[in-house]
Amino acid sequence: QLLPEFAQTSAKLFVGSKARQGSRRVIWKELKKYISDVQPDIIHTHLLSGDFAGYLAKKAFPKIKWISTQHNVEHKRPYIYRMIWKYILRKTDRVIAVSPAVERYAKQAFNIHSEKITMIPNGIDLSHWKNLNTDFLFDTTPYQLASIGRLEEQKGHTYIIDALGKLKKHRWEYHIFGDGSFQQKLLLQAKKLHIADRINFHGNVDDLPKRLEKIDLVIQPSLWEGMSLTVMEAMAAGRPVLATNVAAECLIEDEHTGYVVPSKDVGALQQAIANILSNIDVAKRVAKQGRKHAFLQFGIEKHIRVVKDVYMEATSKL
Repeated sequence: QLLPEFAQTSAKLFVGSKARQGSRRVIWKELKKYISDVQPDIIHTHLLSGDFAGYLAKKAFPKIKWISTQHNVEHKRPYIYRMIWKYILRKTDRVIAVSPAVERYAKQAFNIHSEKITMIPNGIDLSHWKNLNTDFLFDTTPYQLASIGRLEEQKGHTYIIDALGKLKKHRWEYHIFGDGSFQQKLLLQAKKLHIADRINFHGNVDDLPKRLEKIDLVIQPSLWEGMSLTVMEAMAAGRPVLATNVAAECLIEDEHTGYVVPSKDVGALQQAIANILSNIDVAKRVAKQGRKHAFLQFGIEKHIRVVKDVYMEATSKL
């Protein structure tokens, strides 16, 4: 969905598609020709497929500066994936880590030296959240709770559903935004706890700001994270955010700009949700403080400025 935005710029685009080109091998062949034609100074890659393409590009065009951004703590990825990363990232000119946790992990797991890695916190486009209505937070029941993210082990939805199963006396509905392999497991879990009729699976949506206007509390129960864009965006939307310590790191000050609980702790989640729903005035104040903090600290402009500095440093060595 970003293609129309790129089309309004002077950027040249190459879009690889297995559906159109048939295989990664064919995509790489076409991409290699594209790189040869464009002659970029820098290739900046994200995620394993992109990083592998960056590695191949660096081998084919040694003068190009290769920068990789590491977005997550990858200790749950298959061993072979982590070994591939460890091998290919040795060829990078620079690695960007999006959080202190990712920086620590990259140094330890991939043997990235300190002088090669730069920690640049994620940023978000605050314009998407600037005009959201925050006047009707917790004004009606049932209260609307939500989690946003892939339906996979990392995001910890199972712990939230267990916690909500113990909060039947409270008036709430729970909305899950995102797709993934855990959907049927989560639905079965909700049925066993007799709360399936209060849980809504929305899949991936393109109008999240509009959806969040109807949400009273965002819950991010992640088991591990890089730096949570969901937490940042929910805070900017003026919603109180309840997050695990790994999702809240560097983002939330507990009971001031949001709420923090240990990961994998159903009891802590249950107690925190109950306290929030029983102390609405406090939650509204926390949401307001969280939004103010987000607009002061989370803007994408700061992120872009520091990435640009990394680019300038890299190209100065050409």
